[in-house]
Amino acid sequence: MSYTEKDFSRCIVNPLQKDLLGKNPGLKEIVPVAADPETGEKLVFNDADVEGLFRYIILLYDPNSLIVKSERDLAKRKNVAIGIALTPSSDYDYIQSIINCEHPLIVGMAVGYLQNYAKSKEWAAICAFESTFWESIKKLMEPIVAKDTKAELESVEKKAKIKVEVESDIARLDALYKKFYGEDDTLQVKAKARITPENINSYGW
Repeated sequence: MSYTEKDFSRCIVNPLQKDLLGKNPGLKEIVPVAADPETGEKLVFNDADVEGLFRYIILLYDPNSLIVKSERDLAKRKNVAIGIALTPSSDYDYIQSIINCEHPLIVGMAVGYLQNYAKSKEWAAICAFESTFWESIKKLMEPIVAKDTKAELESVEKKAKIKVEVESDIARLDALYKKFYGEDDTLQVKAKARITPENINSYGW
């Protein structure tokens, strides 16, 4: 099936518009700095490569993308998105690095787009729940100091309630993360290993 720019008019940023980066300069601001894992030297990517990656990311993860709405299987969505975003002559290993979230820019760019453009409400909720989660963990780890048995029992009861809240927060966070990453478990695992609400500013977002 062939797609046109009009098919993706409901996306926050239309991935098929010409001069994607020129018309949406804010996208460049969420491209992370990537370094060679062996030498530590900064990797440089041309605008054509970055634009292709953004087209793929928007096609695949924007909640209003026609592909997201029409194809439930993630693997098929990835193949369709790659076919639209990249040229047929693209290198096989390069394509696989994108699909498997191994390209040095793909995780940072995907999370940056979702956070800043497509799913800011879900990201705000994730930040809020993670903040309360760690506050609850801190309270659980604090030793019980009570002046009498009654106060000690009250403290134990409070901790029992906090434990229930923590379990609920974990379930809520899991559901939010799954929704945020568009059911893409590979992206979720790799992003969680690198990016949290506490350190996300270090990526220049």
